Amino acid sequence: MPRAAASPRCSTTRRKAQRYVELLTAELAREDHTTATALEAYREHLKAKGNKPDSILQTGWAIEQFFPEPIVLAMLSAKRCAKLYDEMRIRPTRIGKPLSVDSHRGILAQVRTFLAWCIERGWMRDNPAVGVKGIGKRRPRGKTLGKAGHELRVKEARAWYVQALDLADGGDDGATAALVALLLGMRANEIVSRRVSDLDQDEAPGDLLWIPCSKTPAGRRTLEVPEALRPLLLACVEGKGRERYIFECERPHEFGSGKPHLRDWVIDQVHRICDAAEVPRVTAHAMRGLLATLTAERGLAGHLIAATLGHEDERTTMHAYAAPGAAAAGVRRRGWTVLNGGQAPK
Repeated sequence: MPRAAASPRCSTTRRKAQRYVELLTAELAREDHTTATALEAYREHLKAKGNKPDSILQTGWAIEQFFPEPIVLAMLSAKRCAKLYDEMRIRPTRIGKPLSVDSHRGILAQVRTFLAWCIERGWMRDNPAVGVKGIGKRRPRGKTLGKAGHELRVKEARAWYVQALDLADGGDDGATAALVALLLGMRANEIVSRRVSDLDQDEAPGDLLWIPCSKTPAGRRTLEVPEALRPLLLACVEGKGRERYIFECERPHEFGSGKPHLRDWVIDQVHRICDAAEVPRVTAHAMRGLLATLTAERGLAGHLIAATLGHEDERTTMHAYAAPGAAAAGVRRRGWTVLNGGQAPK
């Protein structure tokens, strides 16, 4: 019997399969980079760029979450990246729960940046992750909110401040660190990594605090310390050498003497004071949002608040940190100041 002719659809499928095999063979013959080898090179790039070890570690972890198995870069497509993203979203973490929306969308953004860097090196032609749409709504104000969605109101913030100041005056270094988070708007990792040499002790002791190391130029800044905080910081550094840390562990049997705290220690101190003041628990990062809100409402310009928090763009400060309406309230306050002959309304 004569052999039946192959259908056009079957021929098309066979040609596609053959083409795929040819492409794969060609890519393997050229020994192109995989996601794993490119990531190793990317880590070296970030190290040479000056990024902190913790930041490089976090970036590598994020990209490995997206690419759990090595894939030849040339074999990546928008469809494949979309599938990898969906798999990552529903994959249980070590605590048995999937990643939060902020986490998996943040990882997707880091993957886009990583692949864009690969394109700059000539390892890829286009970025297949650009067309992948992030799923789910981020928290409306990013990291400024506490885990339970709380942020202290003005009366609650006053109660928290009074409680923290009372503890700090009694020699509680943890309370002083928590006050630094509120009054200077510093990140938890910035607080625990400050050394004695970063605190000015010359003409006006304790009036300035330097943050010389950061992953961005805006993060490297000098902050003016409020008068209420100066004696508390000076008490923390009394008798210490310049290279010691302002806040050090008091458990040498576990960490060794003179070791800095982990950044979670600052969060614990903020929580402890929240409990003592009988106000809702918030994160240490929420204090940055509270500072942005209060200063914006008092009429401080957005670029000055951004400089205090270490942001490169004041839009980040006003849209993601300051409460909605805070900037408008500040504009009204400045207007009243002009109308009242320079006196701000009470």
